[in-house]
Amino acid sequence: MDEAPSPYAPGIIGDERPPPRPAGRPVVFLVATFVMAIVTSELWQEWSRRAMIITGSTASVNAVVGLASLPGVLILLWAYLSDAVPLWGTRREGYLMLACLVAAVAWLAVAVANGHYIAWMVAAVPLGFAASMSRAAIAGALTEIGRRRGATGPYAAARNILLSLASLASQPLLVWSGWAAYTSIWLIAGVAAGLSLAVIGLTATVSDDGSPVPTPAPPVTVRQFLRARALWTAVPLLVCAGVARVPLGLMMLELRETHADRFLMLFPGWDGSVAAIVAAAAYLVASRRAGFATLLVVALLAKAAALAALALAYNGMAEGPLRLALLAQTATESLAVVAILDLAMRLAPNGREAFSVVLVAGLPSVLTTVVDTVAISLQLPAGRVAWFATGAALAAAIAARLLPREITGRPVSRMVVSPP
Repeated sequence: MDEAPSPYAPGIIGDERPPPRPAGRPVVFLVATFVMAIVTSELWQEWSRRAMIITGSTASVNAVVGLASLPGVLILLWAYLSDAVPLWGTRREGYLMLACLVAAVAWLAVAVANGHYIAWMVAAVPLGFAASMSRAAIAGALTEIGRRRGATGPYAAARNILLSLASLASQPLLVWSGWAAYTSIWLIAGVAAGLSLAVIGLTATVSDDGSPVPTPAPPVTVRQFLRARALWTAVPLLVCAGVARVPLGLMMLELRETHADRFLMLFPGWDGSVAAIVAAAAYLVASRRAGFATLLVVALLAKAAALAALALAYNGMAEGPLRLALLAQTATESLAVVAILDLAMRLAPNGREAFSVVLVAGLPSVLTTVVDTVAISLQLPAGRVAWFATGAALAAAIAARLLPREITGRPVSRMVVSPP
């Protein structure tokens, strides 16, 4: 005779809500990574600039780009909500569908207004919200699924590959949209809105992979995570990796003076995206065979070697070595970004996946912005900055050896929050 279910099981008691469904199939979130990068970043940024110029509002170009990026500061809020407040019975899919819906409505609103420059400026804010909301939901979902399947490395690499593919795929789309704009803004807005709605349909129909709802784990608060020993052992690495950077704007200012009109040819274009894809793909393959600690150190040492090559190339200023050094830096930067994202996924405690990944992986990006601002403001020599960045990358590789075994060698499904 079958046993009756416990009256204390989730959902039996009328006032108790069942736990949210776990993040489902990873393909949904990987496709969303590609589509939302095109809709809210590549296509939007380029066409918002073009629209300001076409309508004669050149003074508003920086304003519309700034408005779209402003909501990005709220990504930690979206990550916190995605972890703590389920939407439509899920912690990830609900926020992803809402972000796609907002993006579709914003693009259609621009079309309804016939591409008026005020419409672009008004739509920039909700597009920015959609971008940051989707990034937080996708980061939490891939972390949750990656830890559940023991595959944080492959998912971190796949995310970077798809972002680079979005950059490549947007180029022919932008060429086509340049022709389409002379016909109607509805063609461009329709493609963007259609892609967003397609992600909603995909998420609603195939996201649920039938995974059982896990037994609720002991709650982990944000304060507990911020006090965790494992997190603080990773801070030196994250700081060194963040400052190991040669600002692109600084190099452009110097190379424009030394190479005149040919300076833009030195910087990678589509080949840079290909190099980034190859580097991330190499990490994806290696993560199935090599240990995480080894991969992390190799990625940081490769970045240091590329920065040293860039510093040496600056001494001679020859076009060939400079171009190769800049291409190598692009590839190794992609490799390091994947490794740090893998680290962030491994650090994430159960129930705080999105918040912890956004915080940990975002710290080097914040420091990179600070380095760019300071170096360009003080007009520091790019060659010297490259040597400083080389030392910082080497320091990050040394700091990687200080990470506890619970991060580098543990099963990724285990919690890393130390007792308070």
